[in-house]
Amino acid sequence: MPSGHATAQDGSQTSPERPVPEGWYYGPSAEGSEKKGILSDIFGRPESLPVVLFILFFTILYGAGPELRSAKYVFEPSWLLFTLNAIFITGLGVLIAWLCFRSFLRGGFLNILLLGCGVLAFGLSSFVAGWLIRPPTA
Repeated sequence: MPSGHATAQDGSQTSPERPVPEGWYYGPSAEGSEKKGILSDIFGRPESLPVVLFILFFTILYGAGPELRSAKYVFEPSWLLFTLNAIFITGLGVLIAWLCFRSFLRGGFLNILLLGCGVLAFGLSSFVAGWLIRPPTA
């Protein structure tokens, strides 16, 4: 019998048990396996923490009281929508349209120019919408 191998009862050679190096994983084994629930798979990972916190905070705010969800606590100045649309949507739309135009001049791709035209139209229409929209009168 060669050293390092064991002989089974039927006479066939079997390989010896080798220790598993630390950190190696050979797949699931029947030993020590337990069934996990679906919720422990979803909420048991650290990347699901923001979702759990959002659900928790939403539940707390919803249960805080219906009097806090009243429309009388909402204050929206008439100039706020116009200012935010002008700065963020129109300003970024003009910047992206300018970058697309420069890219079109360098590369000659028409689809980049059309993308810039679409973003510019969206930005300018948001500027006009912020100017024309008025809060409803009660």
